[in-house]
Amino acid sequence: MDAMHILTELIAEHLGVDASEITAETNFADDLGADSLDVAEIAIAVEDRLGITLDDAELDRIRTVGQAVEMLDTKLRHADALRSGRSRAS
Repeated sequence: MDAMHILTELIAEHLGVDASEITAETNFADDLGADSLDVAEIAIAVEDRLGITLDDAELDRIRTVGQAVEMLDTKLRHADALRSGRSRAS
């Protein structure tokens, strides 16, 4: 699962921007004009799409798409490790 691709797709869809203009350096507020409600709605879409839970405190620290991708990659690795552990224990 490519977190950058998924996040870019969801951002473009939610904010009505061209996905090709979104990079890791893109700032949610400065470059995309996203406010805290936009970021929260994108986070909910990410949670629904990926089946993970994002922490509000972590989201508050996110300023760029790259930071969000790093957080998602960490969450996805953790979720994969938990699933792997459960399947071995079964």
